[in-house]
Amino acid sequence: MAHGVVPAKAQCDTAAIERNKAFGQEHSIRGTPHLIFKSGRAVPAAVDTDRLSRMLQ
Repeated sequence: MAHGVVPAKAQCDTAAIERNKAFGQEHSIRGTPHLIFKSGRAVPAAVDTDRLSRMLQ
């Protein structure tokens, strides 16, 4: 509330959030970052650029 003016009620489309949550549950994703490769291999943590380059080869 700025200068005594109440902002208009927000209109939010939460469909994308719900799809993302469902995807995460389906694939056991519990946090970010979480990389999923085309081969199906998943890496549930941050990796340095050298390791990522090797994974992409």
